[in-house]
Amino acid sequence: MRPQVDPDDGAVPQDRAAPEDDAVCVDSAASGRADSEGADSEGADSSEETDSGDGAVEHEPDYRFTLANERTFLAWIRSSLSLLAAGIAVVQLVPAFPLPGVRTITGGLLVVLAVLCAANGVLRWQRVEYAMRRDGALPRQRAPWVLAVGLVVLALLGLALVIVKGVDG
Repeated sequence: MRPQVDPDDGAVPQDRAAPEDDAVCVDSAASGRADSEGADSEGADSSEETDSGDGAVEHEPDYRFTLANERTFLAWIRSSLSLLAAGIAVVQLVPAFPLPGVRTITGGLLVVLAVLCAANGVLRWQRVEYAMRRDGALPRQRAPWVLAVGLVVLALLGLALVIVKGVDG
């Protein structure tokens, strides 16, 4: 059985608290130990926990963690839409740069970052959901580094354009 939590309380249930020293949280029913209400693993509610076929027990995660995962997914999508809009605006609305082709390259890089951002949002959402359902460790993310490097490259390109424009007068 899962501990009852007052939604207004804001406290995290003990079996879902953040692990200490990078230990992995283990659901009491999955490990065969009795939970706080004295039920053993055979008495677990079958609607909450299922065997995934590969020996791992899945359960419905706390709704607050599921909603937080969804909000993070939506933030990745918003970032992707912003990058896409910036890429289209650079190509369609910005006057020509002093160097030919730079406007197209800049817009193209922004669109590529938008696609990577959207794809990462979906993959991250799926991986985190999978880990939460199995009480596994959350996956490491490389996409923020890729996004940061891409934006630094675009910023350096913008700085170079400002310098070239300043030199040319």
